[in-house]
Amino acid sequence: MKGFFTMLLLVWAGAVGAQNVTLAWDASPSLSIAGYRVYYGTNSRAYGFVTNAGLVLTQRVALPHPGRWFFAATAYDANGLESDYSNKVQWE
Repeated sequence: MKGFFTMLLLVWAGAVGAQNVTLAWDASPSLSIAGYRVYYGTNSRAYGFVTNAGLVLTQRVALPHPGRWFFAATAYDANGLESDYSNKVQWE
């Protein structure tokens, strides 16, 4: 669903404990958004994990182990069409 939103900014918002990060992003300007997904993994753009954030604009993620992690978000509509990844954020 290319062009579903112009830009979804994912930013690191803070760490809670040793293995948890909280992420926040800007809302999509599209009126047909059904929710957001946060993708994360130890390789950039090859994410092994995904969590559904629903319509909220923040998500706390429990990391399975320490190390370098990459995050990106997508928006999706009621038909399941999903946007491209947002910009990526790295956290260690």
